[in-house]
This record gives sequence, structure tokens and C-alpha cells, in this order.
Amino acid sequence: PNQVVDWKALVGDTSDNIPGVKGVGQKTATRLLNEYGTLDNIYANIEDIKGAMRKKLEADKENAYLSQKLARIVTDAPIALDLEACKAQDFDAAPVLELFRDLEFRSLTRMLQEHVGEDGAVPEPEPALPPTEPVLVQTQAQLDELVQALNAARLIAFDVETTGLDKTTAELVGICLAVKPPVAYYVPVGHLANEAQSKTGQMGLFAGKPQLAAGQLPLQAVLDAIRPAMTNPDIGKVAHNAKYDYTILDRYGLAVTPITFDTMIAEWLTDPATKHKGLKDLAFHRLGMEMTNIEKLIGKGAKQRPFSQVPIADAAPYGAADADMTLRLVEPLQAEIEEKNQESILNLEIPLIPVLSEMEQAGIGVDLDFFRRMSQDLSARLLALESNIYGIAGEPFNVNSTQQLSDILFRKLGLPTEGLKKTRSGHYSTAANVLDDLQKVDDSGIIKEIVEYRELGKLKSTYVDALPEMVNKEDGRIHTSFNQTGAITGRIASNSPNLQNIPIRSEVGQQIRRGFVARPGWLFLAADYSQVELRILAHVSQ
Repeated sequence: PNQVVDWKALVGDTSDNIPGVKGVGQKTATRLLNEYGTLDNIYANIEDIKGAMRKKLEADKENAYLSQKLARIVTDAPIALDLEACKAQDFDAAPVLELFRDLEFRSLTRMLQEHVGEDGAVPEPEPALPPTEPVLVQTQAQLDELVQALNAARLIAFDVETTGLDKTTAELVGICLAVKPPVAYYVPVGHLANEAQSKTGQMGLFAGKPQLAAGQLPLQAVLDAIRPAMTNPDIGKVAHNAKYDYTILDRYGLAVTPITFDTMIAEWLTDPATKHKGLKDLAFHRLGMEMTNIEKLIGKGAKQRPFSQVPIADAAPYGAADADMTLRLVEPLQAEIEEKNQESILNLEIPLIPVLSEMEQAGIGVDLDFFRRMSQDLSARLLALESNIYGIAGEPFNVNSTQQLSDILFRKLGLPTEGLKKTRSGHYSTAANVLDDLQKVDDSGIIKEIVEYRELGKLKSTYVDALPEMVNKEDGRIHTSFNQTGAITGRIASNSPNLQNIPIRSEVGQQIRRGFVARPGWLFLAADYSQVELRILAHVSQ
């Protein structure tokens, strides 16, 4: 540890604006300090250091000692500190808890509650709103009672619990419904009998279908029972991230209609930069209600299990709270939407939910043979470029290694380094903007070859090789996700994969687009607004 300052004096640290010695990297600095011990000893024995390294050290001696000064932490600063005053003392936790809640310090709030709860110094404050009262629906009589409540409602909040987040493959585990706070219903339909199943919710290859847990009504009977209310045009429906829940139920034959509100979209409209798009965050932010984190039920990492393996008794309060909080959020969000005169925008966004869902489910066709041929062609072109680069460099090296490339360009070929910054490894940057500038002074032609090599390599890995891996094996199509709340500007975003970012300007980019194909007998129709931003600006400015 006592050599860290001298090590930084040699290597530098761009994050702290410590220049270091030009041309000295981490390995060289480590070797020098292992041999000489300190920076002073290195310079005391400078005559023993041979070749280019000695020249670098001599040329940058002033920077080395400046860097040593910058890297050293001042340990004798005059600080008047009473260590006794740093001891933990008793304090009034109530106002601290209130402050933590106001500042939305959720983790600190939980930690403080656990701490003061041990000795009972501060009782748990009563929530501003009553907690969710979950009703578990496991019998026909309970289902009849639920249906009666749904048919009498003016607004129904709905949510689904599934085996995963992939809308095309996730299986339905539970249906959550709420019509009047704080009561909410949980209808289990896909919980497994025990936790000994695989992480996909499936049993062994020859074991047949997984056995469902007891206390669950038949899925089709549940869907048929709630269908009249869930499709009644006079009863509004609300969900948080409604497109997901709508898509899952639609796959099972229940197209919920009409969707009249989406709490996630509403929150995004009131504040496009919001950090509270998740239901748990939003409930805490808007209602002051702490909801159970999904990880408490399914775990995380290697120990994570699908929701189908969560016991029904644990799933019911969790799922019911999702629907209940969604319903409670409607009133404050609706009020803010009206206050900001955003009803007309909301009325444009909400009808898009089922449309985007149907687009996602339909997907887009991909010519896999086309992409295989294109991948082979690009591989051949990359090998040819690699050969050209080796020829100019005079030796083979890893073109994808920024350190090796930097060494070839600036040490061997002697390209100018004036104004260039070093990376943390001590090598000059070979970023795209650096290569663009170097092309103007490069007579060898190597930069042009490297730029093309990088561009083709990125297109191959990002699109040509990656897109076929995203094709759904059941229908041979790619199913992207369209996100209404993914951009502050209000534009719809696409992800997994991003189909709005397929390159078009380059020759290879145009070829990639040819890999997307319409069904036989159909054509793609492209339509776009012409200079829509300028036209809107002209209209608004009148």
C-alpha cells in the first residue's frame, strides 16, 4: 500500500487528472517499483535503466513528481475532531423516520425501522392508508362472489403473475383484481404442487405436465367467468404497464377491453424524467405505501425460482397488493393529469396499448438463410481487412485489442499523439473520434482499414449474428417490445431487439434490412411524417 502513491506517479490517473509519465503503463510501473522500491530510488538509479524507458522517465520527471504530490493523501491536515463525540448515542428516531420517508430513502427507512424495532424505542407508525386486504379465490362460491363484484364495478384494476417477463412464452400463474380499496382478489391458476420442479416450471422430460397445487380452479373456467366483466364496454379497466398484462391475457383468449387508464403511462406523462415508473416505487412515492419486493418471494441470482413455485398463501397478498395499489394510484394521477391539461395526450396513449400488443405478438419475419450467407460474407471481408492491416503494420496482432492497436499506431508507425489522452492502462486512446482525426494525417492507409474493420465487425456482431438468435422458434419471427414510456420526447422506443435502430446509411446496413421479410403475398409499407417537428413548431408558434 505504501507504494500506491509512487505507482500512480508513474501510471497517472485520468479520473483524478494525474498525468503520470507518458509511455509508462501498469506493468512497467509495477516492475520498476518491485526493482527499485520508490520513485526516488528509480530516479537515483536512472542510469541503470536502459533504452526508451529511461528517455521517457527523464523527459517526464517533472510530471512524475507532480503526480506523486497529486496522488498523496494529506494526513496531517489540522482537523479538530473529538472521537468521543463520534460514539453512537440515543436519538429520537421518529423525526428521522419521517425525514427518510419524505426524502424517499427506502433502504434507510427499512434499516432504521429494524434497528429501533429491536428494543421497541419507536413503534411502527400507522400507514397513511389502510393495507391491502387480500381475498383468495379458490372455490366456485368465491369465484361467483368475485364475478358479482366485477359486474357491479365502474373500474377494475387488473394484474397478472407469470413465470417470466417474456410476453411470448410466460405462463399465467395468477390473476389479480381490485374494484374497491383496500380489498383485492387473487385467483391462483398456475401454481405448482411443490418446489421440486425445474426453474422453467417444467418437470422431467418424460414426466408429463407439471402437477398443479391443490386449491386452484380450472384456468378456462376462471377466464370464462370473468370474461363478461373484463370485456364490458361500460366498465373501465386499469393496469400498471397494461400492455404486459393485456398481452398475457390475450394469449389465453381474453382480450381485456376497454383499457381506460395505465398508471405507468400516467406517471410518465406527468414527469417524463420520473424515476418512479415501477409500481413499487410509484406506490411509495405517491401513496407512502411500502410494497413487498418480488425478490422476497422468488429470490434472485442462481437461487431464483419462477412465480409458479411460490406457495399460494405467499403469492395472494403480493398479487392482491399489485391490483389494489394500481387502483389507488388512479385518483392522484388522474388529478395531476387534469391539472396539467394532459387529458388529450393520455387519450392518445391509452388506445395504443392493445395496438402495440398486437404488433408485438404478430412480430416480423426474418430470412435466416439470408443472415447466414451475410454472416459468412462479412467474415470473409473481415479476414481480408485483417490481412491488409497486418501487411501495413508489418506484423500480426489482435486488432480488437485497444492496447495492441495503440502500440502499433503510436509506437511502431509513429502516428502523432499530440493532444491525445491516455487510457487507464497507460496507452493512447484509439476511440472512434481519435481514428477519425488520425485519418487526415495517416499516409499508410491503416486507419481507413481499421475503421472499416470495426464498422463491419460491429454490424456483424450486433445485427447479422445477433438477430437470428432472437427469432422465436415456434413461429420463426422476431417479437420486439414497443415502449411508450421509454423516451422523454414521447417517441415510442423499441427494444429486445431495437428494430428502430437498424442501420440504413451504409451499404451493409441496407443489406441487413433486406433480411426482414413480409409474409408470402404481402408487402412492407413504410410511412413517415415529413419534417413533423418543424410543422408542429410552426403550428404552436402561431
